[in-house]
Amino acid sequence: MLPAPPGPCKQTRNIDAERRFNELMRRFPLAAVATSLLALGVPAAAAAGEVQLGQTTTPLAAPTCPAGTTAANCTILLTQMTGLETVSDGIFMPTRVKQDGVLTAMTVGVSSAAKSYVSGLDKSYGGPPQAQLTVLRSTGAPGRNRWEVVAQSAPQELASYQGGLFEFPLGQALPVVPGEVIALSTATWAPVLSIDLAKSSFAYRQPRVPTAPAAGGAATCTGAAPTLATPLTIGDQSTYGCSYTGTRIEYSATEITTPTPIAAADLARRLSGRHARPHRVNPASTRVRAHRRFRRR
Repeated sequence: MLPAPPGPCKQTRNIDAERRFNELMRRFPLAAVATSLLALGVPAAAAAGEVQLGQTTTPLAAPTCPAGTTAANCTILLTQMTGLETVSDGIFMPTRVKQDGVLTAMTVGVSSAAKSYVSGLDKSYGGPPQAQLTVLRSTGAPGRNRWEVVAQSAPQELASYQGGLFEFPLGQALPVVPGEVIALSTATWAPVLSIDLAKSSFAYRQPRVPTAPAAGGAATCTGAAPTLATPLTIGDQSTYGCSYTGTRIEYSATEITTPTPIAAADLARRLSGRHARPHRVNPASTRVRAHRRFRRR
């Protein structure tokens, strides 16, 4: 199976890739990085710290079908959709940005699938599995769950990374500001949903609204999502009206915080170097068995 082409970044606020940035932050303590930034002429305040947006008390992990779950009810696929984690371990909007900074990496828990089944998923959803970060800004009155796409990372293929938790350095750093939230999008499919969790502790939303069945009755979100519902265009506005409780999207975003948007942009522009490679995170604790059957949600 051929990996999906990387494709161009679809964002208006992206700045030229600071490709060694994530690798630098992993290999050296913040104090050493600050010294390096001073040598580059970057203000010391620009190297404020690192935040994992979306990581809560429960560690991220590769999804698995719960014991005793039938194939029809193993809804661990996100398909042609954007998903926004709204509650994680009881924390509301865990990916909300609280300080100006830049996103430098995406961490995703990816389940595994039998090769014979993957080919069918590829045909059904337009290609191999992939995922990308989507930065959203709230529009309209608070509580209406209406969000606008303001930036996106390039799509990352997942076919080569299954059965574990993986960190993917971004090709281009994404500046973010307080109040924005980070969602996960896929134009094809991605096995990234953990299901049957505590309904009061975990939930995510999709950019669609409840619909009434043809036979009549109350509107629900149980029907199939519209094809290619993911808002992949900058400036798209959508109502995230369908909430799925007891489900977690296994993703987080690494933010390097800075005092101001100008400092964030300056920091990202000045750092340069070799692109850090995707790598498995804590492989011993994220082993999962292959599943022959997935069902989309």
